Amino acid sequence: MAEIKTNKADAARRHLDAAIRMLFDQQDPVAIYSVVAAAFRILHSLSEKSGASQFHETIKQMIRPGQEQEFGAIMNMMGNYLKNADHNPDELLNGVEEEVNDLTIVGACLYYDSLGYQLTSEMRTFMVWFMTLHPKLMADSVPFNAHLAGSGGDALRGQSRQVQLEVGKQILANTRG
Repeated sequence: MAEIKTNKADAARRHLDAAIRMLFDQQDPVAIYSVVAAAFRILHSLSEKSGASQFHETIKQMIRPGQEQEFGAIMNMMGNYLKNADHNPDELLNGVEEEVNDLTIVGACLYYDSLGYQLTSEMRTFMVWFMTLHPKLMADSVPFNAHLAGSGGDALRGQSRQVQLEVGKQILANTRG
């Protein structure tokens, strides 16, 4: 049996890379959320502990004092629903769009980068793919505010979610191999 050795940052990286591959492979959105939420929680905790994350400090300054718990509850709504199965076991999760995974992955990538870790091929590919789909969402100062060149971005934005994810998968395959 193989022994697993990892630290928390490496575990977060592995979760995040796996979630990105799962997303581009169009796997189950609930499973993707569970994996990326685990990465996000680890990186959030590392940021909180180190105080070295500019992204973390920016997020903290955006939340009205005294509203931190409510903000956390909203951010963790799906995660809390999944991990607290003993509370209201018949409760139905409803009204969550699968694109919540995209935003959670973006947040985790920003945390990872702001902690000084080198982005992986998966993370760089995802951020370029995401910024291509949402070119006006992030400020120019975001370190990976890059997008696919030329009119490819317009063409990609006009495609179905399935095609967009297939393009992301192909870009990742080209990047890795």
